[in-house]
Amino acid sequence: MAGKLALIVIGYGLAVVAGILAVMANEMTVPADVSQASGGMVAFGDLVLFFAVTLVAALIPSWFLLRMLLNRTPRGR
Repeated sequence: MAGKLALIVIGYGLAVVAGILAVMANEMTVPADVSQASGGMVAFGDLVLFFAVTLVAALIPSWFLLRMLLNRTPRGR
């Protein structure tokens, strides 16, 4: 149980890393003049991208967590 939980926590950590990598890749494609002229809009776009990628990537460990919890929950007859 503790080993499975540790893997799920690692999965959530990897989801955050995926979000950070997506933002870093996006920052490399944004031209410098656009980043300087409208920094607030670029930052908001980075925020939305980070949340979107992180939430989609976090679906995988969430599925494993829910499956583990459902297997351990007692069921009524």
